[in-house]
Amino acid sequence: MTEATLRRHMIGACALGCAGIALWRLLVSHDVFQDLALGAFWRVALVMASVWLALPTAGRPLAWGRLLALVLITVVIVSIFRKAAILVLPLIAVAAILAVWLRPKPKRHTRRQ
Repeated sequence: MTEATLRRHMIGACALGCAGIALWRLLVSHDVFQDLALGAFWRVALVMASVWLALPTAGRPLAWGRLLALVLITVVIVSIFRKAAILVLPLIAVAAILAVWLRPKPKRHTRRQ
């Protein structure tokens, strides 16, 4: 097991642990709307799960490597036009989905014998 694979498994285990603690806090808390630990553990679990999904595996590179430019453009637009972010963010999300669906597919070359 490589170091990257071990790191990916540790991040996944941390995400599951935080989600488990949040679920436990949800079940035992008397007032879930006042329980700050519940919200904190849910947020950390979601972030760690996102990082776990984005980390490379044996067959593919970083999942977010190609989207770095789109993320940077989004951050700049939102930081400059805060009020327009309500309109801009869904448009950028639709553009990202269309970019993934409409991108040119790599041609597969088959060897003839």
